[in-house]
Amino acid sequence: MEPTSTMPQLPTAPYFQSSPKEHSIDLCDTVPTREHVSRLALLDGFDLDSIVYDSKGLAWSFRFEQPAVRPSVLGRLLAHTVYNPVREVAVSWSPLRDYSFAELRDAYLDAVAHDDDVLTQFVEQSELRQRIQESHSFEDLIKIWQWMCTEHDI
Repeated sequence: MEPTSTMPQLPTAPYFQSSPKEHSIDLCDTVPTREHVSRLALLDGFDLDSIVYDSKGLAWSFRFEQPAVRPSVLGRLLAHTVYNPVREVAVSWSPLRDYSFAELRDAYLDAVAHDDDVLTQFVEQSELRQRIQESHSFEDLIKIWQWMCTEHDI
């Protein structure tokens, strides 16, 4: 009998994390297994709509492990108002499927189209969009991200 691995499956960094609902994208260098998360985030499940595109061509989802003790009705109400404590929780990763490069490129373009001067802080939106459209690989998108995050004389 072959030994089974007890190591959790994790995406391969670097990876792009996209939120279709929020029209956002981010490049991440490390794969967390624990995160500091607010009670409100745990209640609202904001992580559920994110898609992670890793550097090996796999799309992933993740979720935050819920604490063993559920907050009371008062605790839930307070989390939506003034009292929203942060706690460290485990992150569970699940592979979804292989993804096409076009899917990742489209997620990046969607984030640029809905950008509120975050992605385009140092670059013109039209030039960023053109570079993304002309990209052909994950590595191209990383180079574009690095270029995008560098101050330019516009």
